[in-house]
Formats: sequence, C-alpha cells, structure tokens
Amino acid sequence: MTIDTYILLVDVTAASSDPVPTSSTAALAISVPQEPSPELSPLAQILGELQELQQNNPAEYKQVTAQIASNLQAAAQTAQTDQNSTAASQLNQLATDFTNALQTGQLPDIQDLAQGLSGAGGQTQSQLAPSAYENNAQSDSLSPSAIILNALSSTEPSAQTLD
Repeated sequence: MTIDTYILLVDVTAASSDPVPTSSTAALAISVPQEPSPELSPLAQILGELQELQQNNPAEYKQVTAQIASNLQAAAQTAQTDQNSTAASQLNQLATDFTNALQTGQLPDIQDLAQGLSGAGGQTQSQLAPSAYENNAQSDSLSPSAIILNALSSTEPSAQTLD
C-alpha cells in the first residue's frame, strides 16, 4: 500500500487588541493511504481490449481476431500432437469462436472464452495438476490467455490527429 502525503498551508490571522492584525502561515501535513488499483483478470483485460478494437478500429479487429484464431488453431494442433486432448479441444473451440468473431464482427463467445482461460472444471490454469496446458515444456505456447494477449499486445494504439 502506498501513502500519499499532502501539505496544507493555512493563513492564520490572529485576533488581538493590536490595531494591526498579525498574520502567519501554518503548514499541516496529511498522509492518506492509497489502496492499490485492482488488476483486471485476463478475461476482463482481453474482453476490454477486443471491444475497444471492435468499436474503434473494425479493420484491425478483424486482423487481430484472424491472427488469434490462427494461433489458437496452431496451438491446438501442437496439443493434439502431444496427446493433450483436453487442451486441444479447448483451443479448437476458442479458435472456432474467434473465426466466428472474425466473420460476424462480434466478440467471441464469452462463456467459451471464460472456460478456455480458466482451464478444465473452472480452475485456473495454475491450479490444475498436472495442468492441461503445462504438459508441454513451452506452456505459454498452449495457454489461451498468453496466445490472445500476445496477439493483442502487437496492436498499436490508433494514431489520432488533432485538427
């Protein structure tokens, strides 16, 4: 937790019988604890970035969803080759959802996305033992959240010109 300190300067005029009032400045330091800003879940972060792209730059949204679908499909093939059918199935479903999002211009199926990001049975990927996504030495290559966030991070903020 961080603490912000503010200094308050107060002009104090003393009341007295003297015809010329006396004035001085008093300083008061106030410390206010600041709550850490909450971090967004990967699902919220992904949905927020996808929605922003969808609304502000539909052409780039289609490009990014195509890249995500392709990367998810490649990861599903890797998982299948590694005989990791659980991960392959979820990755294939997400690839289908992103392909549909590409074709319709809509967001991918949120329920499938949430399930794919959380892993089997609603557990987070780190809670699965052994995780469907960690049987491969390169676990990020099969992690839906890593695949999607990597594609989203490659997008640059749209340039805005001021007239």
